[in-house]
Amino acid sequence: MISNKDLIELAIMLVAIYILALLVIFPLMHWAISIELKVKYKLVGTFISSKFDLDNFPIILKGDKEKLITFYFWTILLSIIAYVGFLFFIPSDSSVFKFYIIAMSISLLLPLIFISFFIYRVNKKLKLLKLYSKKYIIEYFKNEIKKHETTSEYKNFTLYYEANEKFSFHNWRIQFQQRRFQKKLKASKLKNDYYKQFKLFLKYLRINAYFISQTKQIDLIKIKTDNQEISIKDLKSLLVENFIAMLENS
Repeated sequence: MISNKDLIELAIMLVAIYILALLVIFPLMHWAISIELKVKYKLVGTFISSKFDLDNFPIILKGDKEKLITFYFWTILLSIIAYVGFLFFIPSDSSVFKFYIIAMSISLLLPLIFISFFIYRVNKKLKLLKLYSKKYIIEYFKNEIKKHETTSEYKNFTLYYEANEKFSFHNWRIQFQQRRFQKKLKASKLKNDYYKQFKLFLKYLRINAYFISQTKQIDLIKIKTDNQEISIKDLKSLLVENFIAMLENS
């Protein structure tokens, strides 16, 4: 038989563990959502600004908004499941249980208030972004492809450090994505399905925009294409042109 003193110590320890878990989970989830939103909007916006009119570009899809908010609700659900699970560690007929459940409930309630505030803020930001219909996206992308298809030619390129002319580590990452999307476009039946093409294009932009944003010492990196040398700033345009060229050849 466990004494009341032991139960109190166990209850305090469990409440502390639960609070610590929430203090880790909630900030991590909020950080992940902030990064996700940054990649999907800010980084892609700077990536395409030289090629597309950002005011009319469907930078966020309806599913993206739902996904971002869903992250928060999954966090809430996991927290509640953990809360219920923790209640079974203390016998319900013990004198400690009443105080234990109050402490656990307060531990859950306070983060839920904070996360509700975060949901409100994220939702407010998302409302400022235009959400376009599928019909608009199809027409938009179809017209953009027509604009660029005559000038888009796939260019091989390598990233290297200007100082010693050694390949940059980021060269492998970006080249891998080029090959990956080439295979995706060839394997997928996307011909005349402009909506799926655009979704793949948006994914391509997000991945490459994130990679470039993570490139350290970006000013020290140069790019060699088939017949010329360009700066890292021109890589964004080159990658856009390469996707359109890959799409045409798929």
